[in-house]
Formats: sequence, structure tokens, C-alpha cells
Amino acid sequence: MNIHPIFVHFPIALLTIYALLELIRFKKVNSQDYWFYIKASFAILGSLATATALYTGSMAEDLIPRGNATRHLVSIHSDWAVAATTIFGVLGFCYLVEWINKQWQGRLRNKSLAMVWNL
Repeated sequence: MNIHPIFVHFPIALLTIYALLELIRFKKVNSQDYWFYIKASFAILGSLATATALYTGSMAEDLIPRGNATRHLVSIHSDWAVAATTIFGVLGFCYLVEWINKQWQGRLRNKSLAMVWNL
């Protein structure tokens, strides 16, 4: 049974909302303290959900018989999924590091972790 289509819609929705929130550049909105946490929540949850979608996608890829013509398309689809998972995974990790830094009010012992966000 192919459950990949069920799991792939969560990261698409979460990361699309995150991207739309990043496009909002009004000073009044961006100056609110909670705005960072809203964007961070969508980015972190979306990047975690991409891992599940990637895993179920590899399970679905194994269901396709060898020598099938669609196998090439699935391979391209898989490459783009890995790229998106990597990009949003790094972004989600950076948001997580900054969230921790904000909660500890900049008292991270490892200052290089705090510098990740500044990159």
C-alpha cells in the first residue's frame, strides 16, 4: 500500500505557509516578538515532516517494478525531494538553534551554535 501521498501534503502545506510568512515584510508585523516563533514553528515542523515524506517516498519507490518506464521520473522526483529536504532541514535547524538561543537569552555556551543563525 502506498501511503506516500498522505504524508507528502503536510510538509508542502507547512513549508508553503512558512514561505508566505517570510514574504510579509511589514515593519509592524516583523517587530512583534511572536512573529519569529510563528515562522520558526512552521519551518521546524515542515522540515521534520519532509523526513517522513522522504521515507515513505523511498518505500513507494520500492513498489515500482524494475524496468518500468516511470522509474526514471520517480528518480528525478526523489532527487528534488532530497534537495528540498536538505534545504528546509538546514533552515529548520537554524530556526531551532535561534529559538534555543532566545529561550536561554543568549547564554549558549557554544557561541558557534549561536552564530549559525547569523549566517
